[in-house]
Amino acid sequence: MKLPHLSIQHSLLISLATLLALVAMSSLVSWIAFERVSKNQQLLLRESLPTMYFVENAVSTGGDLVRLGNTLSRPVSQQELELLKAQAVDLLDKVQADLEEFNQRSAVGKGVNVLNEGTKDLVETIQQQLVLQQKVLLNKLFLQQERSLLLSAVEGLLIDIKLILAEISLKLIEADIQSKESIRHQLATLTELRFDAQRIESLIDESVEVSSFAQVEGKENLYRLQIKKLGVRFIEFEESHRQKLVNNMVLLHDNFLKDDNFFQLLSHRVTLLSALTVAQEKNLTLGKILSKTYKSFSQRANNELDTEAQKILQVVVASQFILMVSGVISLLVVLLLAFLFIKPKIINRIHRLTNDTRAIANNQYEVDIDISGNDEISAMASSLAYFRDQLVEKQHVQQALIDREKTLSTIIDNVTEGLFTVDINGDIKNFNPAFESIFGVSSGQVIQRRINDFLPSEEVLFLTHNDCSQSFDSTEGSVLCQAKPVIATKVSGDTFFGELSVSLIHLSGVLVYSCFIRDVTIEYEARSRMDKLVDELSKSNADLERFAYSCSHDLQEPIRIISAFTQLLREHIVESKSTDETIERYLGFLERSAHDAEALVKSILEYSRLDQTTIEKVWVDSVELYQRVHSTLMVLLSEKNGRLIWNDDGVRLYVVEAQMFQLIMNLVVNGLKYNNDEVPTVSLSAIEEDHYWEICVEDNGIGINPRYHEQIFNLFNRLMSKREYTGSGIGLALCKKIAEKHGGAIRIESQEGQGSRFYVRLPKLVNE
Repeated sequence: MKLPHLSIQHSLLISLATLLALVAMSSLVSWIAFERVSKNQQLLLRESLPTMYFVENAVSTGGDLVRLGNTLSRPVSQQELELLKAQAVDLLDKVQADLEEFNQRSAVGKGVNVLNEGTKDLVETIQQQLVLQQKVLLNKLFLQQERSLLLSAVEGLLIDIKLILAEISLKLIEADIQSKESIRHQLATLTELRFDAQRIESLIDESVEVSSFAQVEGKENLYRLQIKKLGVRFIEFEESHRQKLVNNMVLLHDNFLKDDNFFQLLSHRVTLLSALTVAQEKNLTLGKILSKTYKSFSQRANNELDTEAQKILQVVVASQFILMVSGVISLLVVLLLAFLFIKPKIINRIHRLTNDTRAIANNQYEVDIDISGNDEISAMASSLAYFRDQLVEKQHVQQALIDREKTLSTIIDNVTEGLFTVDINGDIKNFNPAFESIFGVSSGQVIQRRINDFLPSEEVLFLTHNDCSQSFDSTEGSVLCQAKPVIATKVSGDTFFGELSVSLIHLSGVLVYSCFIRDVTIEYEARSRMDKLVDELSKSNADLERFAYSCSHDLQEPIRIISAFTQLLREHIVESKSTDETIERYLGFLERSAHDAEALVKSILEYSRLDQTTIEKVWVDSVELYQRVHSTLMVLLSEKNGRLIWNDDGVRLYVVEAQMFQLIMNLVVNGLKYNNDEVPTVSLSAIEEDHYWEICVEDNGIGINPRYHEQIFNLFNRLMSKREYTGSGIGLALCKKIAEKHGGAIRIESQEGQGSRFYVRLPKLVNE
């Protein structure tokens, strides 16, 4: 069929109609493409980008929480601790909000259980660190107070020694030749006493720097030794000089008798610092787990963002193809119009948009996208520009995550403990430089070896997974050992002493052993040397006690001879009738001195026997002890017109009967002796509590000033002169030692002129 002839006008009209149809079709295609791009863009804005922003903020908050835990692993000041507490409250609120948001977002839902448990563990660790830091600060304050008190006592003691030195030096100038030797001996003793006091002062200062329980124990033993030396030298001085030194000596000695003394505070500090170290190790492990979890969340969000971007890119490319086909058809019909309108207005812009899209796909984010205009292509260009900006921000977030990961790796690489992981086959997988240094091994050598090559004695420990793999909770680790002493082997074959901590954990769904090891060879050798010195000191003390016992025993015979010959001399003088008042007075002096010396030696022997004898304890009724004491002291009670009474039915005591009888009798004798009442009265009573017995001895005697309550329990310590009251000065010291031999203690409540009340508390060390 032949087509009719068309005029130019009709042809133009047909061309225009065709063009309009093509334009309409192209507009429809563009509108559909725009709707698809707009839909994907809305999805991107509504879900993917907020998720990415949220993950970024959560990662930042998690990193801040890990850094807070690391900061709390070192000692801080009170001001820093308050700031860290405020920061911790803010971070914990943010972390809680992030965890709730994680649970609500399906895009990051996988792995939330790991994140929840890991974050809870980290939060608990940080809260423990805050409590530990507060305790460290309190311990530091109390330690400074105790140190100041002890140093003040030492300083006072040194001042008193200097004054006595000056006094004795003046005596040396005025003394005759016979007295000078004795005075020089006193000067030498004082000089040694001053040196011992200065050694105590240095010991107190050095003790503040200790970092282990062995060091604390060593310093405490040295302190006790110096105090004993002071006590021994103290006995050699005159009564007047001892009175000047006694107060400061008591302060130094009584540091052991109270709770929370200087060395207990030091031990508590070592405990707190060890706890902080454990918390730091836990923070490192949790930080690695959380960092890995946050990284997976971030990667997932980025992947979803990339997927949405690819969808937009596909829509743009498909639209370009359709528009290019429409352009070719239009070009065959209306080439001029296509050349003058379609190409510059549509095709060229789409080409530029396509090129810009490809450039962005090749990470060329600096491309300049033309977003001028108000049409669909301009909207697509705007979407592409927005997408480019989001990719740039995402790249910054990824770089921040990489930097944080490098920071954590740097921290792990620079700790002094050897960190490493072992799989269930016994192969070493990961390790830090400290591990290489401790075992003297290179990276290549580690890969070729198993854990049994380095820790042959711990083979059973690294088989624990066989027992617990079925019931092991993937969200929590299991601590197998902490600071366990081990003997490790270096690659050279040399062995060393170490402390090993091992936890069985899940990493990416796989059971692994997370391990920490520290070389403690130096500390072990120092502890061994210290134990040897302590044994030698114990042997020396035992020899000294045997020597004191032997000397006291050997002194009895000369004293008995002096007493006997004094009596013979008195009888001879009476028979010869040549006595006078002076002879009688001198003989009285001799007899009293011999009697006092004999009583003193007897008391010393009794005191020494407490350490040399080991008598088994028996069950004794307290009333039976009261009755024995009453029978023994019948003569003294009659002479003093005294009364010994007890007002209870008694309790059953598990004690060394002879020693407890001696303790009660000494207290009763003192109550009768130091008593100016017309009817001296001593009351006995005993009570039984859940964990101890307590015996009370109360008198109506002369009483004791409270400032002497600690002093009276020291050896050879007398508050009254021998002219007023006889005695050896050992009775109360003997009572104290008997109480301590039973694991108990003795104390006094008294005022001058108001009598005294002695309490003896004995722990229940057996099952009734």
